Amino acid sequence: MQILDSLKVLGVPATFFVIGRYLELNPAITQRVIAEGHAVCLHSYSHDYAYLYPGRVGNTVNIATDYDRALAVAKRALGPAYAPNGYRYPGGHMSWTGLADADVALAQRGVSWIDWNCMSGDADKRPPANPDQAVAALTSTFTAAGSPSAAVMLNHDSHDKQVTLASLPRYVQFFRDRGYGFGVIG
Repeated sequence: MQILDSLKVLGVPATFFVIGRYLELNPAITQRVIAEGHAVCLHSYSHDYAYLYPGRVGNTVNIATDYDRALAVAKRALGPAYAPNGYRYPGGHMSWTGLADADVALAQRGVSWIDWNCMSGDADKRPPANPDQAVAALTSTFTAAGSPSAAVMLNHDSHDKQVTLASLPRYVQFFRDRGYGFGVIG
């Protein structure tokens, strides 16, 4: 909820890639996300790497089944008209092999996979300890991506991401200083 409060103050829309099993436990947060003009896309139901990518190879049947389960949960929470057009593979598309058939299965459902091109590092084994380190991680990954004309930044919004929350105004300023506007995916 604090991320939503901060985004409201900053006047910035965002896209939230939600995990179905968490949405199922607390649909009110995702309903608030939609009500405040943000977008909701799916990030699997299970977020279970061993199930989705046994041997680090995408299992198309498991990915499609997991997606369908997440979509069913989202439709119960957000209404039958909810139809996302974006999906983020747990771990990111670039982390696994053998996803071509899963990409086709998602496309048949009207969904494209989306990855990021810069990040705060808040999911790393050693996440940033403070906003200065978090902004340094953003700067480094943004530069490594060639200062893309369309930036998609990866952050996480779980309760233990206090550095991400504290850094959010600085992330927004980082992009505003470079002439970026803000919008949603999906």
